[in-house]
Amino acid sequence: AWYRMAEISKETPPVFMADGADTNDVLQGAIGDCWFISALSIMAIEDDRFYFDISKEELSAPSLSDKTTKKMISGVYPKIFHFLAKFGMYVFRFFKDYQWIYVITDDRLPCYAGNEEEPDLVFAKCDTRHEFWVPLLEKAYAKIHGTYEALISGQIDDGLVDMTGCVSEKIKIQDAKGNFNTKLFGTKEQLWTRLNADFNNGSMLGCSIIGQGVEDKVYNDDGEFTGLYAGHAYSISDFIDIGDFKLVKIRNPWGSSNPVEWMGPWSDNSMEIIKYVDKINEVVRAKWKDEAEIAHVENGDGSFFMNFYDFLRVWHSLSISKKFSSEYTGLRFMSQWDKQTSGGTPYNSDENLLREYLKNPQFVLEVTKPTHVFLSLGQEDGRIKSKGEIPFPFTGLVHPLSLCVFRLDAKEDKLTMFDGRKLVDPPFIKQYRDVQVDLRLEKGKYAIVPSTKTKGMHGKFHLSVYFNCEKNEMSIKDVVTGSTAAIIVEEEEEIVEAFDESFKNLVRSILI
Repeated sequence: AWYRMAEISKETPPVFMADGADTNDVLQGAIGDCWFISALSIMAIEDDRFYFDISKEELSAPSLSDKTTKKMISGVYPKIFHFLAKFGMYVFRFFKDYQWIYVITDDRLPCYAGNEEEPDLVFAKCDTRHEFWVPLLEKAYAKIHGTYEALISGQIDDGLVDMTGCVSEKIKIQDAKGNFNTKLFGTKEQLWTRLNADFNNGSMLGCSIIGQGVEDKVYNDDGEFTGLYAGHAYSISDFIDIGDFKLVKIRNPWGSSNPVEWMGPWSDNSMEIIKYVDKINEVVRAKWKDEAEIAHVENGDGSFFMNFYDFLRVWHSLSISKKFSSEYTGLRFMSQWDKQTSGGTPYNSDENLLREYLKNPQFVLEVTKPTHVFLSLGQEDGRIKSKGEIPFPFTGLVHPLSLCVFRLDAKEDKLTMFDGRKLVDPPFIKQYRDVQVDLRLEKGKYAIVPSTKTKGMHGKFHLSVYFNCEKNEMSIKDVVTGSTAAIIVEEEEEIVEAFDESFKNLVRSILI
């Protein structure tokens, strides 16, 4: 049965969000979309990810500034549409196939039938009965995919990307033997520094454990249940250094409705948390000020702490929605694999495979100084195409992808021969919506080749390139089609072009 928000909240008037978002607002419902619910929990760390508050001073200015106008139309629930709530209408914004799309939904939500006195939401909900930002966002997200069922299973970073427009990164903490991946990260302390930098820049992170199935209990070496589940998506809400210990704060999307948490060191009521809770809160208050979420010896809300070194031993994967600092510039190319440009990826030394590989799209990048370059190759969204008919990972709709970078000689205009000795990074083939390569390149020229696993796989793709040198110290071009790149502008960055005055006046009239 479907009930309106006012019928569910009963005596208390319903609101979209009460006193800002909180990670503990988010409770998973009766469908296996923990990846999206965890993404919502991560988003709740900062309210601006949903919408920006507009001050009276900004609105009372003689002319609405470009910055204020941009704030009005930004976020997953843009401020410009808030006036529609009084009519029972909500408009959300999601980033799909590299463009923003808008979803309109009403305030009717599915509840269990036969309980008219106390309607109980079937799917996700807020911890407070009269607050509805979680179920409304979930409903809008289900709408663009055709059904709630279409949300079963996924990657946390996909959900975050869809709500922010950022690119993602997937990290395997452990190597094939189950050991910390020193080849990829160096030392554990170096990974701590890297993750902290990402988090402090505004990146959002989630984590998971690989298991045999969905939501399998994880046991320790003594056969005891750890309180963690494999095949289940958790959110990371903080990294805290209290001097002698480095801690990660993690949250199970089941929240307070089913608070199953880590039972090892630093868990609720553990000796560690009892001894150091005051120190943790001292650091948290200094870091987050008014936004600080105070730790307790026992919280029962699904959130828990782990020692960073235990974290690296237990968890397998990190999902990151990347936010780059102001020293980085982002460029994005749009291209496609078609009959002429789908050459596949050589999986052995067969001459035909090597020759066909050279038909793929190719981008030549040149840097005049050592530069950090982050590449993201994204294809069309399989969940949109599936509409709930094909389960995640949408085999047949999402191509296995490869993204290789080769060193070129100064006189070479492009890659003319597959040469494994020129590969900058180990090759891979992965079946994700998008794949990434994180490189530190020396001065020189490089060929970037995006490809599908086999020849003849067609479809559109986007190549995003982020770099931390000056624009005049780097050049990149599409040497196959000659397409040009668009600058990637983050939500809170300065406006590239001024808004039309008539549009700004319209925006202002809506708010006043």
